[in-house]
Amino acid sequence: MALVWLGWKLSDLRRLRGESIGAERGENGCSEDSMRYISGGADEVPARLRGWVSRYRNDAESVARQISRVLKPVGTGLVVVGNSNVRGWAIDNAAIYTDALIRNGVSVTSEAKRPIPANRRYLPTSAGSALASRMRSEVVLRLAKN
Repeated sequence: MALVWLGWKLSDLRRLRGESIGAERGENGCSEDSMRYISGGADEVPARLRGWVSRYRNDAESVARQISRVLKPVGTGLVVVGNSNVRGWAIDNAAIYTDALIRNGVSVTSEAKRPIPANRRYLPTSAGSALASRMRSEVVLRLAKN
C-alpha cells in the first residue's frame, strides 16, 4: 500500500505483481519435465499448480540467462531460493534454479539449506496458518561462471 501512497495506480501494481517471479499465474499446460519438481500430495497434481510451476521454471530460466550474461568468468554469485509447499505439494524451487543455471553456463559450486524462523519471515504468520507452511526453508546457491 505504500506504493499507492507514493502515487502508483493500483491497476499498475496489479499488472506488475502478475508479472513478478513467483506470481501465482500459470501457463496453459505443463511439460512432463516440469513435473519432476513437484512431489507429495495424495491426488493427481492440480492443473493450476502445474501451470504455476511451468511459469516459475520459465521465469527462473530468464533469471539464469541474465546471471550468465552479467557474471564475470572469474566472478562468483549467490542466489537464495525458498522451496515451497503449496496445498500439500512440495515444490523444489532450488532444483528449478540449479537446472536453469547449469543450462545457461553457470555452475552451482555449493548449496546450503537453512530454515526460515517464523519470526524472521517476510510476511510473519501465525502458527498453523496455510501461509506459515508454504515456505519453511531456503537454499543458498553459490555460483561460478563455467
